Amino acid sequence: MAKLTVRDLDVRGKRVFMRVDYNVPMEEKDGKMVINDSTPAFTTLKIAVASTFPGATVTTTPTIGGSGAIAVAIGTMTPSATATVTFGVQIQQ
Repeated sequence: MAKLTVRDLDVRGKRVFMRVDYNVPMEEKDGKMVINDSTPAFTTLKIAVASTFPGATVTTTPTIGGSGAIAVAIGTMTPSATATVTFGVQIQQ
């Protein structure tokens, strides 16, 4: 069976759930590792941002229906730890 990608589906105007797994945090700020991301091009935020990492806090997010930066402070990670940030978007084109 061939693997499908978003390019194989007609998702214009539909809501999709995105899951991004980060194994290496992108920056340290005030003693916490911070994951920085943004809503993908041609999408708007429909479902709030959440993280599975204990003690994680969402520090930046666009309003529902908007687009832009997302930042989640996840604290300290061990070398083998992972964190999951989940948010839902609606594709515009």
